[in-house]
Amino acid sequence: DVMRFWYPNGVLSAEGLHEGGTREGVWTFWSLSGMKTSSGVYVNNLREGPWTFWAEGGEVEAAGLYSAGDRVGEWLFAPLSSEQENEE
Repeated sequence: DVMRFWYPNGVLSAEGLHEGGTREGVWTFWSLSGMKTSSGVYVNNLREGPWTFWAEGGEVEAAGLYSAGDRVGEWLFAPLSSEQENEE
């Protein structure tokens, strides 16, 4: 079965498969403005396998593998823009 969640303004915030209320399968998440923010697979309610995370502008912010909810292996992180570096 498909499970969906919305922000108060009506924008879809999350959508994915579940079994008995437990996230199982592919899930996708969106920001309040409707931009996709992340996508990947859940197994027994934990992130599993490849996941991708996007910045508000649509560019890939991070990508890598999960195992039982933990990041594993090499991850790709987008370089910080000069604007982001100034915020730190």
